[in-house]
Amino acid sequence: IEKDFKLAQNSRDGFQKLLAAGIREAIGAKFSPYIKIRFEPVNGKEVCLVDVDAASEPAYIKQSKGSEFYIRIASTSHALNNEETVNYVNMHWER
Repeated sequence: IEKDFKLAQNSRDGFQKLLAAGIREAIGAKFSPYIKIRFEPVNGKEVCLVDVDAASEPAYIKQSKGSEFYIRIASTSHALNNEETVNYVNMHWER
């Protein structure tokens, strides 16, 4: 999601609304129940944490060039090509 998260008011509520809207726009509102946005103090500053539960179906990111499917490997995200996406989805959701 390529968004500018700077807010004129620098409010936590405004940031949370903007982040939630960006997530809904990118993957769809039906995945909202799997995503929890929270704030925690770290070294005297407030940071935003996003907790994501496993969904019952794959979520594709809507991009200007079409939908893409990403997986997490350790601390990085990787886009899969069509064949890799089909294999991954079949292994994790198709029964």
